[in-house]
Amino acid sequence: MTAFESLLTAWPDHRSRLPDLLDGRTGVVLVGAGKVGREFLAALQASHVPIFAFTDNDAGKWGQVVAGVPVIAPDEAVRRFGPRGVFLVTIGRVGTGAAQVVQQFTSLGADRVLHFIEAIPLVPSIWRHFFLAPDVFGAGDRERCAEAYALFQDQRSKDLFTAHLRWRTTLDASALPIPDYDNQYFPPDVIAPRHCASFVDVGAYTGDTLSALTAFAGGSLRTYHGFEPDPRNYETLLAEARALTERHPAVRVVTRCVAIGAAHQQLSFAGDGSATSQVSASGSDRVECVPLDSVEMERPTYLKIDVEGAEDDVLTGGTRTLRQWKPTVAIATYHRPKDLFDLPLRLAGHAPDYRFHLRSHGDAGIDLVCYAVREPAAS
Repeated sequence: MTAFESLLTAWPDHRSRLPDLLDGRTGVVLVGAGKVGREFLAALQASHVPIFAFTDNDAGKWGQVVAGVPVIAPDEAVRRFGPRGVFLVTIGRVGTGAAQVVQQFTSLGADRVLHFIEAIPLVPSIWRHFFLAPDVFGAGDRERCAEAYALFQDQRSKDLFTAHLRWRTTLDASALPIPDYDNQYFPPDVIAPRHCASFVDVGAYTGDTLSALTAFAGGSLRTYHGFEPDPRNYETLLAEARALTERHPAVRVVTRCVAIGAAHQQLSFAGDGSATSQVSASGSDRVECVPLDSVEMERPTYLKIDVEGAEDDVLTGGTRTLRQWKPTVAIATYHRPKDLFDLPLRLAGHAPDYRFHLRSHGDAGIDLVCYAVREPAAS
């Protein structure tokens, strides 16, 4: 029996008892006011844990109020709450900087500092974002897990699949290997410049992928389509796109401030100018949403999808594009616990000759990317 098969068999026994998050303290200071911080805020409030404040190293955020909680400077936060608060580092994409942030607040005098990955097992209200709970994971899901696992041919991908499934089913962070923080969307052992000739960026954020793309693809890049619904992020993306056009006038660059989804519609959107802006029923913005199949573009060779949990909708609205052109796809498989196996299986239905790879680019399962690779057709 493989480690993967053993995990599926023994998995319901992995739930453990929860120690006390506060450990004698009286409340929590959240370090970082992005998506992870807001998720922990809601979860801790639902668990009746007092939240003292947000704190952030970005001085531009000091004095702001996030979901009714003030954002204050780090030294003020430690001065006011250091002995009696748990300082919870809720920065989702800090990578190797996590230890430095923990050390920063420890050096300032905070008595108890935890990275959020340590806190996840302690806060049951947060589990829906990370945990494959036994009562929602049935026999059919076990079969789908096995089918998805079989898609990955290289041992590194298989090992990552097993590790991340174990993380999802036990919340034991020791199961996770050290991520490859670099080369997200362009791991050189999986992606080559030739795959990037016509690049479609769904969830383009501020153009960070565009910057990496131009450095990686070089002269292979001919066309870039970027879609970003957050108006604040889009302005930065637009500036990055203009700079690319000036440097490489032969590259055709098209950007749109829209969401890509399952159908034409107007959506409520929580846009805050961060990497985790997302469709949300409680969002104060309204954004246009269009299906990928409705977008006019030349034959795409590479489709990147990272849309904060709406990846399945993008695939639904891009069915014809995927089946007709069969581009290489890089899709985020971490926003919902079942994405680990659901999304690769959906992609496999569009092209039986995809080669599947899994690579981890962030902490706590964040930035886990499934690569479905296919050689581009001749021009």
